[in-house]
Amino acid sequence: MKPKVLIVDDKPFNIELLEGFLTKDYDILKAGYEVCRKLKNDPQTVHIPIVMVTALTEIEDRIKAIEVGADDFLSKPIDHFGF
Repeated sequence: MKPKVLIVDDKPFNIELLEGFLTKDYDILKAGYEVCRKLKNDPQTVHIPIVMVTALTEIEDRIKAIEVGADDFLSKPIDHFGF
């Protein structure tokens, strides 16, 4: 069984791109920010690490992501050779 990765993006193309990079090694799920909040508020899933991949650079955007439970960030554009 492969580990699961949840991909959230407001642009379908970005989701497809990440899915293409990760699908060999991971089972891919797709959803929204509210899922992050729900995962971090549930004792059974609070331990799941959440990494936001974002082109947003404003501190307010990062604060919002932290408030919903993000553990870390990767900045776009992504170097796909690292996958």
